[in-house]
Amino acid sequence: MHTIETFQNESEDGKTVHNTFNVYGGSVIFAATAPHVTQHIYGNHISTLPTVTPEEAEEVSRLTKEELKLFRYIPNVASLHEFIAQIELCDSAHDVALLAWRRLDNVFITRENIVTAEFIESLHPFIRQIKTGTSTDNLRCHINKFMVEKKA
Repeated sequence: MHTIETFQNESEDGKTVHNTFNVYGGSVIFAATAPHVTQHIYGNHISTLPTVTPEEAEEVSRLTKEELKLFRYIPNVASLHEFIAQIELCDSAHDVALLAWRRLDNVFITRENIVTAEFIESLHPFIRQIKTGTSTDNLRCHINKFMVEKKA
């Protein structure tokens, strides 16, 4: 991903200043040389990432791309594999939603993010037996129903 942002400002001494930022992905550090700097960062959520011990790092490095997306919500490799195995055995979207809802006690799965497209879509690669009814919206409806019924 490549982003170019150009800003034109007038400095305190009346000169026009052009600032161009080229962002090519990865980590970006802005080292400002201006007399004052204002940085605005916008996003749709704050990321809470699990910490991994050096012993766990090797196990985590063997996870697939799909497993890593779900690892953000279940930051224990053994629990993650157990959860994935349970999802793969589900026969309906209702069952998948119930499994997800039961994980609400997990620090990384909250009432706010359990119904986000990002979380629900991280389940999709492991829903293999179910042919219909597994859209993000349908799974979200089932999860919401559990949250209302069970007052999670």
